Amino acid sequence: MIWLLRLSYALVWGGVFLAMPFSRKIRSSFRERKGLLKRWKTAADTWDPLRKRLWFHVSSAGELEQVYPLLDRIKQKHPETYLALSFFSPSAHQALQKELQRRFSFNLPCSWDYADYSPWDFPKQMRAFLETLKPQACFLIHQELWPELLFQNHQFKIPTFLLAAHFSQKNLRSPLQRFLLPLLKGIVTVDEQSLSCLKGIEWEGFAMALGDPRWERVLERKAQFSKNIPWKVFFDKRSVFVGASLWDEDFKNLERTLSALLTQNPQLCLLLVPHEPTPRRVRSWQKKLKALGIPTRKWSHWIKSPDMHSHLIVDEVGFLAELYQMSTWVFVGGSFKKKIHNVLEPLAHGALLFSGPFISNSSEAQELFRLGLLRVASHEKELTSLLTSQILKNSEKEPTHSKGQAFLESRKGASEKYLQTLSSWMGIQ
Repeated sequence: MIWLLRLSYALVWGGVFLAMPFSRKIRSSFRERKGLLKRWKTAADTWDPLRKRLWFHVSSAGELEQVYPLLDRIKQKHPETYLALSFFSPSAHQALQKELQRRFSFNLPCSWDYADYSPWDFPKQMRAFLETLKPQACFLIHQELWPELLFQNHQFKIPTFLLAAHFSQKNLRSPLQRFLLPLLKGIVTVDEQSLSCLKGIEWEGFAMALGDPRWERVLERKAQFSKNIPWKVFFDKRSVFVGASLWDEDFKNLERTLSALLTQNPQLCLLLVPHEPTPRRVRSWQKKLKALGIPTRKWSHWIKSPDMHSHLIVDEVGFLAELYQMSTWVFVGGSFKKKIHNVLEPLAHGALLFSGPFISNSSEAQELFRLGLLRVASHEKELTSLLTSQILKNSEKEPTHSKGQAFLESRKGASEKYLQTLSSWMGIQ
């Protein structure tokens, strides 16, 4: 089957290559990978060959939030172990640079020894990468199952594990998943429901549910990075609505709702954060909002000359966590597209949470919905109704904040469980 997957992958990437002139993100992926193997080799050649090397791989910025607590705890307990971190997308690269800036500003250590893009998932590139890095184990985060990566790790006898995994019966019906999962030595899921989905898969590995390390990450991030934000003063006395990690589908269902909210509360401040803030998308959203009588400023312009009355579209990445500190209401994007984004970070800051209908990819979003901490709308009219009714009940924020904090506090300790498990697997107790 690997030969069929290789052919399919080559055809897909042929299409991606043809689309490169039309996509800045694709161009960045190719451009920033130039000299990749040489960069990894330069880093790996400085490492003591007698010390363990663990390779962690994520897809994008969201998975980075899950892996940071694991890397931090491993480095704290086993400082002699080299930790290599690879990522797939340019958005992860940007998020990682922002994290490094934050840690430097707050005198916090960086727990990974080297981080860079992953190679393309082709046989030659992946073999060369593994021969260069020589990891003792590979840890994939969430759902990062790349066929060639798994196959080559299997050929090199590198034990591979999937951490913080979330499954549904639907995605495990895929023949691809059923082929790839047996190549893993172990799986750690974020909840018991995901663990139960694996019962129909025949393989020789083991699986357990240990929770999601992202739960602790949001509390740690709030404690570490909530101070010394110079522009925070411009939002102190304002009610703020944040549209977080929005795709075009989210914006389409949200734009007329925003007009209704401002009619009801003219003092409301709008902060809209595209998941991919391309210049074209930002211009398009500004034009549509202006037609509705909602003028906006770009974040990159506003930050140079801030004021206390503008509505903003954030055209830079890496500020969302800080913006949550100012929020009263948050609509979490991806939920009118296919997959809802992170709901835990705004919850940690006490925001009232709203989303579209697509929340099945997130176990925490589903649980928050069951607890009444996430309000879900299935279409635009319902979203308008939900928000306009809740915007009159600002007094609900305090009990919601308390419930949200209790939800997160009750789930602390996951990353310590991961550390104990990983230490046992690798014999580095």
